[in-house]
Amino acid sequence: MRRLDIRITGEQKRYLDDLEEDLRQSMPEMERDNPEHQRITKNSFIRVLLEVARQLDLRVTGEHIHNEADLLQAVFETLQTKLPDFRSSEVPESESPEAPK
Repeated sequence: MRRLDIRITGEQKRYLDDLEEDLRQSMPEMERDNPEHQRITKNSFIRVLLEVARQLDLRVTGEHIHNEADLLQAVFETLQTKLPDFRSSEVPESESPEAPK
């Protein structure tokens, strides 16, 4: 794993905090002797979302993108066209190595 520092809004931070807390409360207690059991963090959510984009081979062109709002719109439009092709409930194998969070 490589470190990357990102800036997010307060609203995005609160959303990640809530996601992490909701998931933590609903997960079974950590089984220390189970090597498959790992703590899920805010970084876990970010990595998972990035992996979804990577698995979908999400690409946008920059010809009409002037700011982050334009990028958000382009990503939504790209997802709307790509997602119908991925109707399988099967999760693809990730090429990313597993590492402690």
